Parts: sequence; C-alpha cells; structure tokens
Amino acid sequence: MGNMFAGVAQAKTSERGAFCNPGLYKVEIKRALLKHTRKGYDAFIVEVGILESNYNEAKKDAIQAFGDKPFNMQELDKTLPNKSGSTASWFQSLADKDIGYGSLLGFMASIMGQKADNEDFRKEVEKMLEAAVNEGLLDGWVCPLEVVEIKTKRGTPFSLYKWGTTLNGLGAATP
Repeated sequence: MGNMFAGVAQAKTSERGAFCNPGLYKVEIKRALLKHTRKGYDAFIVEVGILESNYNEAKKDAIQAFGDKPFNMQELDKTLPNKSGSTASWFQSLADKDIGYGSLLGFMASIMGQKADNEDFRKEVEKMLEAAVNEGLLDGWVCPLEVVEIKTKRGTPFSLYKWGTTLNGLGAATP
C-alpha cells in the first residue's frame, strides 16, 4: 500500500477566514491584503480582531426568546455575533470592478470620516489603498463595525459590513 498522503507537502493551503455574523462590533484592523482568488479574480480582504461585540446581549435575548422550548446551543451560537477575542475578515470581490471599487471607496470614506464624493479624498484613495496593502497603513486602526444581513437580488443572504470612523485619536483619520 502506497503513501496515502503523497502530495500533501505540495498542496496549497486555504487562507479563507471567518466572517462576521450580524452584530455590533469594535474591531482592530490586523491587515489589509489583495489576493488573487482561485476563481481568477482579485479580492480585497481586511482581517480584524474582535475587541468587543454584542455577543452576550444577543445570546441572552435569543435564549429568552426560546422560552421553555428546547434548543441546540451549538447551532444557536453559529447565528450570534462573533465573540470578543476572535478574528474575522471582510472579503470584497473585485470581479466586478464597478461594485468592488465602489465598496472600497465607501469603506475608506467610512473609516476615515470622509464623504465619498469629496474630490480631495477621491484623489488620494488609490494611494491609501495601496499603502494599506503594501505598507500596513490601516494596521492597528480601531473602528466600530455593524454587520447586517440583507438579501441579494437573487434572494440569497448577504452580510453587509457597515464600517464606522476610526476611533484612533479624536476623530482623526490617522491612528
């Protein structure tokens, strides 16, 4: 019988991260990266550490809603906000640049406390995104984040990340 694990050493690993469940968060940006996906398009990914979440409140409310009915805590936990101390990612596909670039513009405007239609901001946003990926510009930034579940045009659930302005400094756009 041959080696059943022949080839494992040459395999590529997946870096697919966990995503945020709907909830309210205070997150620290760990890093931003641009990655070419296996499906042949680029994606912008922001990895975050969850500093605070409304996990405990949501858990308490969900358990109360069950009343006397039995429930599976493991299954319930999958629907609750991510716990403080965990990590998660925001994944923005750039397969459709009209949608992807619009989302990146909105993300940067939100975390920097800017208006997306501000011409001075628009002139700098490409350089800031490059610096985020290549130089760690956003590393360590702390931001509020709300994640809500919406339905796509096809009716499938989608987690929408609503980023808030960085909490670094007194409303400043830099840490």
